[in-house]
Amino acid sequence: MSLCVILAAILLGVAGGIWLAERRQPASRTDNLPRQASTQPFNPPAGDNSQRPKADPAGAQMLEGRTSVREPVTKTIRLGLPSIRSIQHSDHRDFSELAIELRSVVLLRAAPLHDPERVYFDFAQIGKTRQPKGRLRSRSDVPVYDDRVAGVRVARWESGAVRVVVDLRRSCEYSYRLTGDPVSRIVVHFRARPQGALASESPTIDGNAKV
Repeated sequence: MSLCVILAAILLGVAGGIWLAERRQPASRTDNLPRQASTQPFNPPAGDNSQRPKADPAGAQMLEGRTSVREPVTKTIRLGLPSIRSIQHSDHRDFSELAIELRSVVLLRAAPLHDPERVYFDFAQIGKTRQPKGRLRSRSDVPVYDDRVAGVRVARWESGAVRVVVDLRRSCEYSYRLTGDPVSRIVVHFRARPQGALASESPTIDGNAKV
């Protein structure tokens, strides 16, 4: 009887060992397989902004300020005339500027004309201010365009006298200043006249200009 109990206990022990071995075998096989890298994208938590670039309000304001500023457009036209070297045109936001480079001339007069709107400047060579102009020797159109100036015309006579006519797109107030002794440069500014304002026949002269 005791022998039967002993044999039964041995059989139960062997069966239990086999059962435990089979239970452990799948786990050991999966542990030996190579692990694959995760292909799921990393999404930080909704409240985590550490990986996002921060906007710079000050930099954005500076950029907006730069784009709103209008830079003047400047163009120089070489004429090569004995009395007028070149005309430099600058288109600013509130006014148009013409800088005329002169050579050995004096300004005789400056005046506006209407219908159409224009302003003319008469120059004469030094020592020949009272001589008759003589025949017209040359006439040229200078390509100058902006919101106020429609173009520039230059006429030269045999005596060396020169007339510069500035054609305007609208009624404008104008002012000028002379530099050099003798005069070597005249800078003219044109500003659009407000609607309803009366036109002035006399220009504004800056500095100690002699006309």
